[in-house]
Amino acid sequence: MNFLAENSTDAAEKISFSCDDVPAHFMKDLLVAFNRNNKKDAKGASVDDLTTLCVSDLRRKLYEMGLDVDGSREAMIASIRNNS
Repeated sequence: MNFLAENSTDAAEKISFSCDDVPAHFMKDLLVAFNRNNKKDAKGASVDDLTTLCVSDLRRKLYEMGLDVDGSREAMIASIRNNS
């Protein structure tokens, strides 16, 4: 996802984003990666850190908290927030 965010111009030209060709979560993951990449560039921007974490980092955080590591990105974020 980070590669696509960093190379968004090429990705937009070469990847079909029709509903039949792309998994439902793909666009969400792409936007999160793009946001994560932009956050590195925007010093002092106040963005919720959980929303910019990649799924593996969310799972790691859940594991460290002793929580279930399965579920959608939204479910994992909600679980972290509810148990913090």
